[in-house]
Amino acid sequence: MTAPMRGAEHALAHSLQRHVARDGGFTLHRGTHRPMGEGVSVAADPRATLRVAWHNWDNDLVASWVHRHHRRCDRDDLHLGGWLDPIRNEVWLDLVHVYPPSACREALLTGLRHQQHAVFDIGARSVVVLAGLTATGIDALLAGGFLGATT
Repeated sequence: MTAPMRGAEHALAHSLQRHVARDGGFTLHRGTHRPMGEGVSVAADPRATLRVAWHNWDNDLVASWVHRHHRRCDRDDLHLGGWLDPIRNEVWLDLVHVYPPSACREALLTGLRHQQHAVFDIGARSVVVLAGLTATGIDALLAGGFLGATT
């Protein structure tokens, strides 16, 4: 049995909603809940993703998702990520692993393995679309200086 939800989880749900409304997405540090400054954000477990219709944002549902996963974030060095899909008008909330810029190849390959549509380059504040890429294509992009890496 899990512990009951706390007010902090509801406050965090409100904060996530504000980040999406203001910035279109976020990658927040698991401990401080502040935006992270660099790295590549990749969903760690696609089964843990929560998809919410933006026009029907439900703070109780989001707080429950946060509550369900908060221990795992601490245990597995995971952070909170989310983004608004403007085409579908849906918010995707994920437990994310943030790879350092020096490990962008590993980050992109992990995104491919998880069948993600994209990952997020936090430092450049840009979406890196993975659709249609292969490991060979990733190597070619990196060799060309993509994401500032060469390995």
